[in-house]
Formats: sequence, C-alpha cells, structure tokens
Amino acid sequence: MAGWGLLVLALAVFFLADAKMHSFQDREIVQEVADLSHEPTRAELLREIRSREEGPGNGLNYALFDPSGNKIAGKLDLSPPPTGLASLRIRDADGDEHVGRALTTNLELGYTLVVAGDSSGIEETRWMVAKIFVIALVALLLGSAVGCLLLASYLRRRLDLITATASAIISGDIVGRVPVRDPGDEFDAAGRTFNLMLERIAGLMENLQQVSSDIAHDLRKPLIRLLCQTDRLGQVDGAEQRVLDIGDEMLELFAAILRIAEVEGGNVERSFKPVDLSALMSEVAESFEPPLTDAGDTIEWEIEPDIVVMGNYGLLTQLAANLLDNARIHTPPGTAIRLALATEGSRAMLSVEDNGPGVSEADAKQLLQRFFRAETSRTTPGNGLGLSLVAAAARAHGGEVSIENAEPGLRILIRLPKLGEPSEFEKPPSSRLAGFFAKWFQ
Repeated sequence: MAGWGLLVLALAVFFLADAKMHSFQDREIVQEVADLSHEPTRAELLREIRSREEGPGNGLNYALFDPSGNKIAGKLDLSPPPTGLASLRIRDADGDEHVGRALTTNLELGYTLVVAGDSSGIEETRWMVAKIFVIALVALLLGSAVGCLLLASYLRRRLDLITATASAIISGDIVGRVPVRDPGDEFDAAGRTFNLMLERIAGLMENLQQVSSDIAHDLRKPLIRLLCQTDRLGQVDGAEQRVLDIGDEMLELFAAILRIAEVEGGNVERSFKPVDLSALMSEVAESFEPPLTDAGDTIEWEIEPDIVVMGNYGLLTQLAANLLDNARIHTPPGTAIRLALATEGSRAMLSVEDNGPGVSEADAKQLLQRFFRAETSRTTPGNGLGLSLVAAAARAHGGEVSIENAEPGLRILIRLPKLGEPSEFEKPPSSRLAGFFAKWFQ
C-alpha cells in the first residue's frame, strides 16, 4: 500500500513538473514577442531578430513575414501559422525537425512575427521519466505479487498451526497447545489467548470430573445413613428427625455446589455496586464475636476505614463469614482469631488468621479445592466447600486467595482491587446482616 501511494505521489509530481516546464517556456516566448513588438521600425526589428539569432543562443527561433505572407527574416522554416500560442513541429536552419511551442503575433507594422522554442528537451525528459515510472510500476507489481505470495504462505502456515491444535482438541486431545514465540507477532498474541482459553477449558473439565467424583463420594455416606435411618422408621425413637437432618445436610451440599457454580458462571458481576468493605467487615466481625466467645475462642479485628470495592454485598459477606467460620470449626477451643483489612497500593488486603494447629504444606495446596478436607478435619462438621466458595468469590471480584503459615496457625489472605476514594454508595443494612448471621449460627 505504501508503494502504491509513493507511485501516485511521484506521478503527481511528474505531471506538475511537466506543466511547470511548459509554462516556463511559454512565458519566455511571450516575453520575447513583447520585447520585439516594441521595435518602432522595420529596420530595427530586422536588426534585432538578426542580432538575437547570431548572438548567444537563448533556445528560441524566429520568423518574420510581410503582409503578403513572404518570410523576410528569421531562420525558422515554416509557413505562417495561425495567430496565437500553439504546439507544432519546427525545422531549424540545419533542416532538423523538432517539437516546439510557437507564438504567432500580428505587429502594428503589418508584419507577422513568429517566435518558437524547442521543446524537444522537455519531451525527452518526459519520456525518460515515463520510462522510469513504467519500470518502477513493473517492479512494484512484481514486488507486490511476491510479497502477497510470501504473506499468504506465512498466514497459511500460522493458521495451519491453530487449525491443527483445534482439530486435535476436537479429536479429544486437550493437552495440545498452539506454538508461540516470544515476543512474537499478532498471531502469537492470538495463540497465547487461545492457549489461555484452552487452559481454562481444561481446568473446568478437570474440575467437572473432580466434582462428579467428589459428589458421588460425599453423597455415598449420607445416602447410606439415610437408608439405615429409613429402615428404622417406626422402630427407633428419633429416626424421623435423623432422616430430616440427613436430608437437610444433602440439600445444603447441593445448595453450596450451585452457589459456587453461580459465582463461577460470572452472572454475579451484573449486581456489582460500590461496597464499603471496611464497614461490612466490621459488622461481620461484630456478628461473629458472640458465638466465638461462647465457644471459648477470642476474636479481634483491625480494619482500615474507608476501603471501597466494587462487588456484591451478599457474596462479600459470605466470603468473610466462611473465613471466620472455617477458623471457628477447624481450631480447638481457646483459639485466638484475627481479622485484618488494610490497603496495599491499589489492592484491599483482607486476612483471617488463627493460632491453631494449622495445616501441613501438602494440605495447604489443596485447601481451595472442592470437597477437600484434611485428615484432621474429617470428624468436624462441613462438606469441604466453604473455602472453595471463598476462592470463587475472590476470583469473581478480580481478586486472588493465598494460604500462608501464620506460625503457629493458618492465615488466609485475599487481595481485592480497590475502587478508590469513598463516594456515594449503599451500605448493607444492619438488620439484613443480623438476619443473615442469625440464620448462619442456628
């Protein structure tokens, strides 16, 4: 495209320069005729024409005709042309013909004056430049054709890599990835995006397989217990209530799975609003203080004021509640639990830590997986989905979760993007939180 643009520009310059050269020659001829027209007598006019022809060459030729049309002066060999400026072929004194421009004027003395300029130099320059343009055009066309062939070959080769990877995935091989170079070009950028999409799909498929396996495994015990209690209906006191409790447990399991799926589906982002995270965490901590104190634990919180994030009230509330509930359930009585909220650059840093027994390094890597429960937690209430929901909620808010060793105990740190300076935003009513936690601790 740039080559074609340069060619058009060069053609424009060529035609403008050609017109300029012809215009300059025409002005020179007109000026010469004007000078000679001022000669007052025939003798002076003849002498001036002869002087100019015999003097240093100015590139002009002359012819003077009497009123009868007979040439009486000048070296131009031609018949009297029509009056005015015109292009014609002129023959010089040596008998050579040239392309030229001539101006024919009728003088006051009754004579006809013809002044002509040789345009052969201009014409030669024009044709030489035209040949150069033709050669350049042919070279440009050949270069464009070769460039198009090379580009088509390159595009086909790069697209074949993506096509081959997509075909392998269709065939069931989800391990393959598009080869990319660093830093690479637009195709490498597209390949990286494609690979990230494949990683996400592979992760979802692996997660689906794990969820299916874990659901089957975790439902096995409640179903067996449910069958056993069903056999005791009408025979053992309290069997009906135990059946209802097991049913509630299974419903809670499915509700937690559906909640995680809803969060990971991305639909919750539509309900995001500015949230005063500082006020929300303070209310969550205050709501957890009575049950933790009753269980023999202690809780303290240190919250930096006026931290605002873009998020969902209920989901952020459940995130904090799950963190505190996880510390309450999986630590022995007398544990000190600490909730902290601060800022670090453009991030809000929310952490919950305890001084309990903590978890092993191997278990810490799996704490955020669905249905994972450490061996030390097998006898405690829960289904292994609390921290999975925390991780899903953090990702939905553009954040991330990290598990750290508090030495002693466990620290769970959540980084969330901060909205900025506090502005007008809605705060969750205390009555709503009170109702939420009243149901939570039933």
